[in-house]
Amino acid sequence: MIKLPVIGEQKQFWYCVKVHPKKERLVERYLKIHNVETYLPIFKYNLYKNSNTVSKNDFLFPGYIFVRINIDEQKRLVSYSPGVSHIVLFNNKYVIVSEKIINLVKNSVNENMNKNPISSLKIGDNIIISNGVMSGHTARVSLILPKFERIRVLFDLIGTNVEIEIPPEFVEQNHLGVVLV
Repeated sequence: MIKLPVIGEQKQFWYCVKVHPKKERLVERYLKIHNVETYLPIFKYNLYKNSNTVSKNDFLFPGYIFVRINIDEQKRLVSYSPGVSHIVLFNNKYVIVSEKIINLVKNSVNENMNKNPISSLKIGDNIIISNGVMSGHTARVSLILPKFERIRVLFDLIGTNVEIEIPPEFVEQNHLGVVLV
């Protein structure tokens, strides 16, 4: 039997809310002003741009935000908030997101916030280069130089293996880490 979370005498659950494009922050601020608990999963990643490393934030689920509400009492507040499209339904029932799922997402985001792409690579991994002259090409990791924050990779260039060093920002990444081929 599932134990239902009770806050005060009201039963509150997590729900997923669809928001209009680029309105996640607006909805989050508005609902917090009205004392609604929200969760907007954000992850950080590094982007190499014009010889500089830029740290960027992005939404894990663009266009969605999680809210913890008593659906009977706060459905109208959430549904008619500026920037909200609707509370997610399945078979005409509001979908309850379990506390375990929310905690799993929170833990996953926290773990990946501090992930160093070099630490997830191994010699022999095939990677995709995301920046520079060789952008879009695949290469094999031949040496990892954590002290210098560089990766040495082998390219097959016209039938000859060429070894070059690249910064980790040149390796294609997603919110889970390095993209391997």
